[in-house]
Amino acid sequence: MPDWSDVPLLYQAQIEGRCQLHRQENKQKAPAYYWVEEWTKLYHSTDDSGGKSPQPDKTPKSQQRPSSPSDNNSPEPPQFSGEAKTRPYTMTWRLVTNGGQDDGIIRPAIGARGYPYYPGSSMKGAFRRACACTTEQALKYCGKPSEGDQGSEPGILRFLGGYPTDNNWTKNLVDIAHPQQKKQVIQDEKTNANVLLSFHEVTLNFGISSTIPLDEQEWRTIWQIWEKALGNGLGSRVSTGYGRFKDVPSPETLLQVHLKGQGIAATLLDKKTPEFRPNMFKAALRGHTLRLLGGMTDEKTAKHLTQILWGGIDGAAILGQLGISFTYEDGDLKFDKHRYTPPGQREQIMPLYNLEKGILQISCMNPCASSEERQELAELAKAIVQFALLLGGFGKSWRRADHRLFFCPYFKKGNKPMIGCHWKFIDSSESLYLPITDLQQDLSRFIDRFRIRFQNYAAKQGYTIHPDNPVHCNWREAWYPYDNQGGVQVWGRIVEDRIKAITWFHQPYEGTHTLRNLQGSIGRDSQTGRLWHRIYPYYHSNSEGKLKLQKPPIELLTFFPEPTEDSAHFIAFLNERSDFVKIW
Repeated sequence: MPDWSDVPLLYQAQIEGRCQLHRQENKQKAPAYYWVEEWTKLYHSTDDSGGKSPQPDKTPKSQQRPSSPSDNNSPEPPQFSGEAKTRPYTMTWRLVTNGGQDDGIIRPAIGARGYPYYPGSSMKGAFRRACACTTEQALKYCGKPSEGDQGSEPGILRFLGGYPTDNNWTKNLVDIAHPQQKKQVIQDEKTNANVLLSFHEVTLNFGISSTIPLDEQEWRTIWQIWEKALGNGLGSRVSTGYGRFKDVPSPETLLQVHLKGQGIAATLLDKKTPEFRPNMFKAALRGHTLRLLGGMTDEKTAKHLTQILWGGIDGAAILGQLGISFTYEDGDLKFDKHRYTPPGQREQIMPLYNLEKGILQISCMNPCASSEERQELAELAKAIVQFALLLGGFGKSWRRADHRLFFCPYFKKGNKPMIGCHWKFIDSSESLYLPITDLQQDLSRFIDRFRIRFQNYAAKQGYTIHPDNPVHCNWREAWYPYDNQGGVQVWGRIVEDRIKAITWFHQPYEGTHTLRNLQGSIGRDSQTGRLWHRIYPYYHSNSEGKLKLQKPPIELLTFFPEPTEDSAHFIAFLNERSDFVKIW
């Protein structure tokens, strides 16, 4: 009897004891890596001809898909016929499409001899949507679907799909989806990273042919439409930064933000490979949206309004009104390592990133939105980004200030993990910094106006909410004034001598009182902290209305107290025995 273990993982069932691609047990190597190794190792040596001469392809040349490699061991990718028009485009990050052939795992479509590709049918759909506002173009190029008794009418174009231009598609295929919204905002829970397979920074060669001769001008028009489709994003998860391409701007961009940042890099399932993941920006902005709405209405309404703005799959899938993409030059991103040896343990390594310059683009996902709606969305998106950089950052350890910049003695013994991140606006986006004349008044006014923006947004969606609504969510980080049971307080000070609060996380802040039960923890039993600590640049608006950077920064603490003695004592300390001022 044949041994089941001899069957390639591609053909094994997604059940326990066979090939569970989603499962990651303890420190074992994820099955997805073995699956990918089998696929990429054998893809160019598959030969199903049985020694017979290949049969001629009777399909018209203009409609032929790329030919398979003639040599079994050839590294050359498939090529389009000479009559097809082609153009290569390179991804800014990742592209995820679903082949729809494996239960429980998302992976690219796989064609003849194991080559992955972007299907021509998906390409046609994206092209049709890009010319949706011009019905004549859509009918001419893509055809007319059947309606009732009327048959379909084919268009003049044939979409041949997109194929990798080289074998780099085999690298970094294993991707992860790690939902953490509940853990970050509502309450702590154990979360698992789910596996998916996606192209990583691959160049795809897209092919289009025509059933009739076309002049160069018309082909330019066709490629302009296709680049508009690329600008909208291809595949799934485009609102989180997937499916975007270099040098192809989004036609629906509402806001561009120039950023510089450093922090702890995310890793793939192997816990070693660092990756700068642009979806962290949407996760942060969406999380702040949920926090603010959670402080002004009930849970169902807060979650639904968040889904309307950012999209989601809680219940019926909703395409959000906003999406993000993030671009940077290769030379502007560098990875590093933080090495430390905890007492009684072996050396640990944490990957770090340092981004010199990048551009966050926030786009309108609804091409039919009116100019007034786009303007309102742009203003709301701008306020969310300003709020995010006022009180925190992006990515891992975003709640804490970067210890490399603001607490160097912490690393003196070489036995401490890295903590924190630091992000700032640069270039033309420096205008997004909040000008501060009176620390308490200016920042509290910004937060109050920010909440009113969400009130107005909810009204546009048909919901009545109010910043002073006594109804709010019972979440760890719901944003409403502290009432001895929950809520939030924001404290701040202008740093005239030294940064103070950063040391309170590592030693008693007063007598024997510590923040141990409030600051959170990492490791096997990780706990999300109730304190955010941010060092914010101090900008003042001069007589000409221009922002001018002041020398001392601003130190900000955001605190979500719980009804405990630890919280009560820390509030009393801040209020009575520190130079922090209560801002909100």
